[in-house]
Amino acid sequence: DAGRAIGAALMGSTVGCVTAAMIGADPSAICSGLHGFNPALTTLAVATFFKPTPAAAALAASGAAATTVAAAGLSTALTASAGVPCLTVPF
Repeated sequence: DAGRAIGAALMGSTVGCVTAAMIGADPSAICSGLHGFNPALTTLAVATFFKPTPAAAALAASGAAATTVAAAGLSTALTASAGVPCLTVPF
């Protein structure tokens, strides 16, 4: 259902942006949406493959936060070592 997918994507993007702010990510990168895309994909995947339950919502939120942390770490590592962005690798 489209409404569920929209809600999942918004939740993932919001959790990703909040998590990025909490770990000290660059504010311009947060405003550009760099820390919201992968978490949105993560929550969309959970919404697609799991029934809508509180446990699935918790999984989606924690997955979005974990994806944000992974993306920040990979971005730092890949940019420093190879000069390439990590894009959707964490997803």
